[in-house]
Amino acid sequence: MENNIQTKVNKIGLIGKIVSIVLIVLLSIGAFGLLVGGVACVALPKDAVQVSVSSDVNVQVNKSLMGSEWKSIDEALAAANEKVAEEHDGVTIEKTDDGLAVHVNDPDKVKNFGVRDTLKAFSALLIGAACAIVTLVMFLKLCDAFRVCISPFDEAVIKRMNIFAWTLIVCAVVGSLATGVATAAVAGIGNFSFNLNLVTIFAALVVFFLCMIFRYGAKLQQEADETL
Repeated sequence: MENNIQTKVNKIGLIGKIVSIVLIVLLSIGAFGLLVGGVACVALPKDAVQVSVSSDVNVQVNKSLMGSEWKSIDEALAAANEKVAEEHDGVTIEKTDDGLAVHVNDPDKVKNFGVRDTLKAFSALLIGAACAIVTLVMFLKLCDAFRVCISPFDEAVIKRMNIFAWTLIVCAVVGSLATGVATAAVAGIGNFSFNLNLVTIFAALVVFFLCMIFRYGAKLQQEADETL
């Protein structure tokens, strides 16, 4: 019975190791592509590519929503445009055959993006890919420990589980910080945001909980061996 359980645990470890290797290779290829893109951004002149983005919103309000008020819309429209011109530059309201057309265009909020901004995005993605690769390497080592273990309660397995859980937390924090810093660098310092992946943290807590169970199982196994 014990040999059957050990065989199954070893097979699961082998499968996990193979899947980890495949994912590490794919992520490494992606990271290399990001690295090449970053080098290309450094090699290109700073003003080689410039992209300008501005807010441009159009809203159409059908006249059927206004009912009888549509007959006196000209007077109300003149007053509305006068008030809007005083408080909101770039907003116009026009009367059309179908209703009202509201156009919003803020010339003061035009954002320019260049090659260096793309480099910042590449850097954040590269850090995220590196964190994912490190996590997968730790998972590979955990699977390898399962592959060769005599019992899932072996100290080597428990140690690798603990390291994997801490790696999940550290890489999740570093990846989120890198994304936040890159976003702030591109959009502006005041736009920094830190979004931690709670799923990853929850997974790490589950692994920590399993570590406690495995340590307790190892202790019971040790006491049983000493009794025998």
